[in-house]
Amino acid sequence: MDTIEKILNLMNLKGLDEASQASLSKNRHMFEIISYCDETNDIPYMYMKIFLHIQAQYPYHYQKDSSAGQMKGYLFIYTFEGEGLLDISGESVHADSKSICFCPLDSVSSIRIVSSQWQHVSIFLDGSQVSWFYSHFNPVENYKIAVPDSSRIKDMLIAYEHQQNYYKNSPLHQLCFITSLLSETLSINVSKQTAANIPKYLTDIKQRFDKHYSEFFSLDMLEKEYNVSKYRIVKDFTRYYKTSPIYYLSKRRIEAAKALLLSTDYKINEIGRMVGYENSTHFINSFKKQTGSTPLHYKKENSNNF
Repeated sequence: MDTIEKILNLMNLKGLDEASQASLSKNRHMFEIISYCDETNDIPYMYMKIFLHIQAQYPYHYQKDSSAGQMKGYLFIYTFEGEGLLDISGESVHADSKSICFCPLDSVSSIRIVSSQWQHVSIFLDGSQVSWFYSHFNPVENYKIAVPDSSRIKDMLIAYEHQQNYYKNSPLHQLCFITSLLSETLSINVSKQTAANIPKYLTDIKQRFDKHYSEFFSLDMLEKEYNVSKYRIVKDFTRYYKTSPIYYLSKRRIEAAKALLLSTDYKINEIGRMVGYENSTHFINSFKKQTGSTPLHYKKENSNNF
């Protein structure tokens, strides 16, 4: 049994469509199985089905077949660098650098790369107690949290890989690792919520930017809608999200544009309009300011990796 077949069996992902299975098979060299659990043996109340270190390159993706049955367990993704895009319960979730995505496996309908490379760890968890940790995972952004530099998460994952033989044959040691990993994840989330206590009008504005970034927004418009001065909006948004509302919206639009550039054949001006820029020059200048290259150069440069 080769690596891809083993992964599909261990993750119980027989419900992938043919294109996705072909994509995984073509890029089999990207996957490294760090450890997995043989479910034919006695298993603890919380365990890893599989721990994968994936160094993905475009056009890495997989899509769940609509006819697939229910998938048990939970998916935990930590991104070292690059970016992926997950469709979770119909919502687009960006798995960007130094972030954790945590969700029920059955809620994930597709995962794909939206940068030239995406280095990440995917851990498939199961067991009765994983649901308890997930029930207490309530991030500001659905299914995702940003990991601060002070967190031990990255070091814990790297250490696990370096000591994989120590953990591989010991369900008890794996249980201790999973408990520490998920406890650290919850501690990040709790500290963010406690420190932030973000006003409702700000979370509403941010959610609108995330879901409706192609629409027109202005500070004057938001000031009228929320009956809060635009200066207060800028000050509060920057305080809680560490960036101004206008820059956050621009960043969200450019993220969407990058994905369209790499996955479609739309013209530059068409993509600009699709993500909220009526003026092509404005779109190109904003794109270059954030990425260091023009949209056309970005598309050509990353096409060389295909």
